[in-house]
Order: sequence, then structure tokens, then C-alpha cells
Amino acid sequence: MDAFSREAILFERFYANANWTRPGVASLMNGGRPWNHAGDTGRPRRNITEIQNLLGCLARSGYDLRTISSNGFADQAWQGTPVAQTEMALVSFDGSPHLVSENSLRSTVFYDMVGPILYVRRLITHSSAQARDKTTYPLSLAKAMLSGVSRDHPSFFWIHLLPPHAPYSAADPYLGIFNASPDAREPATSEADYHFAAQNRPVRQRILEGRYDETILSVDSALGNFLNWLKATGRYENCLVVVSADHGESFHHGYGGHGGPLLTEELIRVPLIIKLPGQKTGDRVARLFEQADLAPTLLHLAGLPIPLGMEGQPYPLKPDGVPVFAMNRDLSSSYPTFSLAMRSANWKYVTHFGKWVHQWPQRELYDLDLDPNENNNLVERRPEIAGPMHQRILEELAKRGLKPEAP
Repeated sequence: MDAFSREAILFERFYANANWTRPGVASLMNGGRPWNHAGDTGRPRRNITEIQNLLGCLARSGYDLRTISSNGFADQAWQGTPVAQTEMALVSFDGSPHLVSENSLRSTVFYDMVGPILYVRRLITHSSAQARDKTTYPLSLAKAMLSGVSRDHPSFFWIHLLPPHAPYSAADPYLGIFNASPDAREPATSEADYHFAAQNRPVRQRILEGRYDETILSVDSALGNFLNWLKATGRYENCLVVVSADHGESFHHGYGGHGGPLLTEELIRVPLIIKLPGQKTGDRVARLFEQADLAPTLLHLAGLPIPLGMEGQPYPLKPDGVPVFAMNRDLSSSYPTFSLAMRSANWKYVTHFGKWVHQWPQRELYDLDLDPNENNNLVERRPEIAGPMHQRILEELAKRGLKPEAP
């Protein structure tokens, strides 16, 4: 990815709008934050997906579409994408029920969730026995699907890889490179200790972080091979290529995995690299951007109109100084949480609404230029910064009719 970024645009401060897959992908695909598309509390709102979904916009403009997903929360069926796709491949590695079959597409329950089944022209399913490698297999499938795409017709290809993601064990030859421990070397033993449960096992957290780094290395290698294949087959030069992520993983602050109430940097600061057609020289962008900006950015770069409902802005037109937001709503647990983060300039403010039962500050303020690891909470010492940021969050919620309990 370092080599790729040297001939692409690297966004140094790109933020996820949520800390887990379903709302993160919904923000990427619909150009909005979770408080609008509601992908964190269920499937994204249909009035959002029908009007401003990236795939829908591209389909209406005549693009040929193909998608591959190895995460059920990211596949376009669960995202509610209402467009006629040419091919949709769903890859399962664990036999989980989110692997969609043609029979389930015809079921009444699934029809109610997704809408008319005709939006999928062809469905490809693969069992865990067929898909042994969580990275190279989907990319091999991508090569096969791309080989059938006409180069005389505009096309869009979405590949959602599961790794790097819990469970963290990588395949050989990467396993053990960053942590030689005999522990956590299998999927069953390398699952995350989620949320505050991680604080009880700090040694295991260090091992899991090594396993995570090993998985990153394996994905980096596989993506490099895939990009080399694009070059070797003459596809790379004229392609707009995007590499990003829906969320991060936590190994510090006594907090594990992803999701849940915390919105630390490791959870919501994610990569974004965009290579433009014909681009040879890299660029670095230091301005703040968020997942909601990606769909309008791609539409703008493709010369297509941007739906009025999109909250995000295309990166060439977005002015400096615009804050970004991330949130997590968990309304199903014994202690419902509603956390919001706002990043503006060097400051990051986080507030956790409602009843707070965790040994963690309910309000947080960090100067990330001086404290990138969020170890020095300044919320009590800098009320002139925290107060206006908290008020801005309240104003944004009020615009959307949301009135959480004050912290």
C-alpha cells in the first residue's frame, strides 16, 4: 500500500462515521452519516438507498456493476441496494447465516427486507470449504469476474474483504512474524476480547495485536498482487482505484475488537487511498474527510450529478475546516449507549449520552497533534473548546429530531 500510495492520493485524516461494518459501509455507499441513514440500528433507510446510493447512481448512469463481499453486513443485499446488478458474489468462511442463497432470496422474509429480488441478475455463493483463504480467494474470484467485463462500457467493481478483522490469525507464511507466541494461531483462538472485557487480559491483547499486524501484512501482499494483475492485463492505467476500510480494531485502552461505545482513533481513523485514471505522481491530503465524502467524491470524479441528500462533499470541492463526525448507537443491550465524536482541526471531542456504567470518561477532549494516542483527557481543563463542540453535536442531533439524554 505504501508503493501504491506513491502514485495515488493519500488522505492522511480520513474518518469512519461509525465503528463497525453495517453503518460504516452504509456511509461509504450512501454519502451520509448514521444519524441519517440509520444503518447502525438496522438496514439503511430505503428512502436513502433508493435516492442516493452510489451503486444506484452509477446504475442509472449506465454503469455495469459487480460486487464481492465476504462480510454479511457489507453485502449489497443486507445494505438494501435497490439496483439491477450484473453479478453479486457473497463469500462465507464460517457457515454463518448471512451467506445468501437463491432460495433465501425468494423467501418472504428476505423479500420484505430487501425488496424485489430482480435487482440481482446472477448470484454466486461459495461455502467455507470452497473459500479457504479469506483474502486471496475473493481476489481470485474478482479476477474471474473482471475478466468478463467489457472494457468498452463504464463499470464499477466493489470488493469487500473480511481481513484484517477478528478473528486475527493469518495464514502461512505470515503467522508468527510479529508475535512468536504459540497462542492465538487459529481462528477459534484469535477472536477479539470485545470491548471492556479486553482490560482483563493485557498480555493477550499484545498477542492479538501482533496477529492483526500479520493479517495486515497478508492483505497488503494480496492487494499488491491484485494491483499487479490489473497492470499486467492493461486495466490499471485507465482505472480509478480506491482502497479504504469500514472501521478499525482496538488493542489499547483496555478495549478490544470494534463496535461498542468507544470511538478511539484506532477504531475510526481509517485508510483512504485514491488512484485517478492515468495518475503517475502521488499526493497527500491533510484536510479532514469522512466516509460520507467518498460517494460524492466518486460521483464527482466520474462527472456525474451528486444527489441533494448526500451529507458528504467531494474532496476537490470540500473546504478546509469542516468537522467530521462518528457515532455508535447500541439500543439493544442492557445498558443502551449513544456515543458521538466530533473532529475539528487538532481537536477531538467525544460524548457518551445516557446512563454511563463504564470506568471510562463520559466526556472526552483530546489535542491529537500533541496526544495522538488519546491519553490526556482535557475536557475539564479546556471548557472553552469542549463546550462549543458539545453544543455543535446537540445542534446536529436536533436537526434530525434526535434528543438523547444528556451526559
